[in-house]
Amino acid sequence: MKTLKINASEVYFTSDLHFWHKNVCKYCNRPYETVEEMNAGIIANWNSVISDNDTVFVLGDIGFCGIEKLRPLISQLKGKIILIQGNHDSDKVIARLLEEELIAQCHSLCQVTVIGDEECPEQDLTLCHFPMIDWLNKERGAWMVHGHQHQLPDTPSCSYRHWDVGLDKNNLVPISFEQLKINITKQFVQR
Repeated sequence: MKTLKINASEVYFTSDLHFWHKNVCKYCNRPYETVEEMNAGIIANWNSVISDNDTVFVLGDIGFCGIEKLRPLISQLKGKIILIQGNHDSDKVIARLLEEELIAQCHSLCQVTVIGDEECPEQDLTLCHFPMIDWLNKERGAWMVHGHQHQLPDTPSCSYRHWDVGLDKNNLVPISFEQLKINITKQFVQR
């Protein structure tokens, strides 16, 4: 598997957008009355932190609908999107997103090296929709970045070197590498 290299100042992470998922507001206590309001809120939150030059890794479950409903929403999002396939991302929808260049790439699992951070010149990450107990280079300090859990508490089997980047765990916005580093460092200190 090829490792992607990306600059720390230009990368963000998120997961579990669940565009058009009517019940996710209720299940996850999202502060929206309607699915249309949620869709608009996700787009506004995204575009408030992402620039056109940024890369955003979406770690699964981008939508809960077909391409016709998803296309107009994805086309409003700034930045280059790399999707890590989640359990609600159909192969058919992904193929169309790639074909229409609404996303740049799609992987089921992705290895990333973030470079250019002063405190952390190179940081290896394993990106997957689902949390993993073990991953490449874990024993050498690599981080596991995932989604899927929404508001579930972390399980005791999880390492201090992992973080759930899902919207519901991160104030409904994509998080930067800097914020990810802060979260993982804080988690390390607390263990």
